[in-house]
Amino acid sequence: MAGEIWGRDRFPTGESVAAALSLAKELKPDACLLCDAADESTELLVRKGGAFQRYVAYASGATEQVETRAPSRRYRAGRKLTRAGLAGIPVIVAAGFIFRPENSTPWMGGPLFIAFGLVLCGALISQDWGELAAPGMVSARIPYRLGGWEPRTVAQLAAVEDLCDAGDEASVRVRNVADGGVVVETFRKRERHRHLLDARGAVVEHSASPLPAKIYWARRFAGASAIAVFVVFVLAEDRRFAIGSVAALVLVGLVVWRMESRKHTARPGEDWFKVQVEAPSD
Repeated sequence: MAGEIWGRDRFPTGESVAAALSLAKELKPDACLLCDAADESTELLVRKGGAFQRYVAYASGATEQVETRAPSRRYRAGRKLTRAGLAGIPVIVAAGFIFRPENSTPWMGGPLFIAFGLVLCGALISQDWGELAAPGMVSARIPYRLGGWEPRTVAQLAAVEDLCDAGDEASVRVRNVADGGVVVETFRKRERHRHLLDARGAVVEHSASPLPAKIYWARRFAGASAIAVFVVFVLAEDRRFAIGSVAALVLVGLVVWRMESRKHTARPGEDWFKVQVEAPSD
């Protein structure tokens, strides 16, 4: 039956992906990507301090560093400009206090402007705009939060990230099923979408169902209420009206939160994980 559903008799265990994610957490790099490699292994491409490092995580869970490249000439030049600008700022401020020029605006403002410009230019120059992964290679970002879910392959993780980007929210919910597959739930406008992905990230099944109107309009009602409360808070001369408007906004927020919690429907015994791809904006 597994071969009929997924089209494969064997599916990956996910040990290599878990090992690569664990290693990425330990390294704390400036940028990194996961890539599918041969023999069900996973590559971790890392850029830290301008240097490039490549690791391989095997199906057994063991990891090995296989490549290292020193920081590029462009990165080193940018770092020198940044250090020169940062070092010049306290020198300029100290010189202003010591010499106390009569017209301090041009004598201090000009050098400070140049110093800040050096810092900005150095930061831009030191950015390596090259791609970590080779063209055509299946890759995925390191999610901000996996919520306990363990992807089987990089392709499966990349497919979940793509579905998250296509949805209206910054997170998705996933549920593991048989043979390494996963169900992904997203929301788009007034519809709930559920995709069934196999262990390799291919979409096996897709279904969509409309959301109840009260859930869809909950956020919009909250936004309109927030604007109305703000207007009352600004224009009300009596403080009691202002306090009442804030209390009303809190009540509206509680109602909306309750409605939002009903968007996700889970049957008894189903274990769902919340995967957040990007860090929260706040």
